[in-house]
Amino acid sequence: MRIPKILPAILLLGSLLAASGCGGGAEGPPANSPPIAAFTVTPASGTTSTAFEFDASGSTDPEDPTTALEVRWDWESDGTFDTAWTTTKTSTHQYSTGGTKTITLEVRDTGGLTDVTTRSLALPLWSQPVFIINAVGQTLSVYDRANGSIHQDAATLGLYPNFFAIREGLIYVVNSGDNNVQLLNSNDLSPAGTIELGVGNNPMQIAFSGQKGYVSNLFTNTVSVIDLTTGQVGTPIPVGNGPTPIAVVGGKVFVGNTNYDFAAGGFQQGTVSLINPATDQVTNTIPVGTNPSAMAVDGSGRLHVVCTGDYASVTGEVWVIDPDTEQVVGEPVALGGFPTAISISPDNTAYVIATSYLEPSARGLMVYDAQTFEIIHSISNIVPVGTNPAGVAAADGYAYITDFDEDSLYSYRALTGEVANLGVVGDAPQFVGAP
Repeated sequence: MRIPKILPAILLLGSLLAASGCGGGAEGPPANSPPIAAFTVTPASGTTSTAFEFDASGSTDPEDPTTALEVRWDWESDGTFDTAWTTTKTSTHQYSTGGTKTITLEVRDTGGLTDVTTRSLALPLWSQPVFIINAVGQTLSVYDRANGSIHQDAATLGLYPNFFAIREGLIYVVNSGDNNVQLLNSNDLSPAGTIELGVGNNPMQIAFSGQKGYVSNLFTNTVSVIDLTTGQVGTPIPVGNGPTPIAVVGGKVFVGNTNYDFAAGGFQQGTVSLINPATDQVTNTIPVGTNPSAMAVDGSGRLHVVCTGDYASVTGEVWVIDPDTEQVVGEPVALGGFPTAISISPDNTAYVIATSYLEPSARGLMVYDAQTFEIIHSISNIVPVGTNPAGVAAADGYAYITDFDEDSLYSYRALTGEVANLGVVGDAPQFVGAP
């Protein structure tokens, strides 16, 4: 049989197709797939004092083992990578400023393909804050003890802000003129709500017991009770005349009654009302000195009540109350002058601010041992601080003191007695607190 002349051409075409891999022959190398970037952050939250660890070992690739993948990091997601390519999957970074940080991770496989992922990390704008109420400016400023930075007028407050207390990440600011409590997030001072207390109360201070907030009302001689879970305000509790300082210790609410007699034009016997938070009823009244205006709790759980005096012939003392027995402990600490603010440090050093309308030399810082009641600085050897000191907060071996006239914040170092002006913080700084 004769073979058609076309057959050699067909055989030649088949050989060529087989050589090229077509027509059912052997396949070429598989296509490369990009990696999948992933990472974790430890710890999940922190401050500018925290060294965060970033771990990209959860990144994968269809073809390459994780150990062969390269990574690099952009700590601020500003488009400029802060590390070079490396196969080391972990890295540590510490931020110098607070705020929301977006971290970018880029992963590259051995074929040059990449993948990018990001995560956000919210850092407080300050790591060791001292919060300051500016009475005239009606703002809240922050001094960061960690780096000495001052954040002036960081939040706007209400009318006549007097006091604040901090609970579970929220700052509760008492605005006397607005008759309300203003809530701010302590991380960034963003608004978190307002609790209205009613017209005419002139609220002064706030303290917490469980899920309740107790607010002293100067003009109505009552204490408002706030349900902190709902923000609802209950029936006011009648207390003494002119309630101002308030504190919770030993499971009881203590309210200082200044007892100013507007008709007679003078201060009468000062008292402290005790409220049982289980019933919201006054269970006892303790006589103290003239014009109780501030309170603080020492390391033994005793309540120190600053009795300012009458700004004339009756000078200041600190009365100490045992919350268990509801009795005054020993004799009052006779500091003299006219003390108006107090803060007790963890080592039981009590710092007290003295003020005077007429005598500048009687303004400054007084100090005593809150355990033994030994006086270190009284009115006779007062520590001069600024021009017109107003508030005090103890932290880290220092007392931080506001100066109403100079618009400044001062520090007093307990170890050396050194006084330093830390800078201008706002218009007429008054109350100060360091969580």
